[in-house]
Amino acid sequence: MTTWTKGDDAAVCLSYRDHGVKATPELIAALSHLTPGSIGMRLQNVEYLATDGARGLSQVAAQTREIWTLVSAARG
Repeated sequence: MTTWTKGDDAAVCLSYRDHGVKATPELIAALSHLTPGSIGMRLQNVEYLATDGARGLSQVAAQTREIWTLVSAARG
């Protein structure tokens, strides 16, 4: 099992903010140590947070919640 770093989560959160749930080639390249399926699931976790649970996957890691809170607060 590969451990997600805060930097990995930040890359996913920023990608979601800019591109939605679609995994861009740039994101996949930046996170090449993770599988595309794992990246896709993490994007869906972020979608769950961004939509207040209306869409996405609900089993969100605490670290992902922390990073999304920072990214979404910096949006303004």
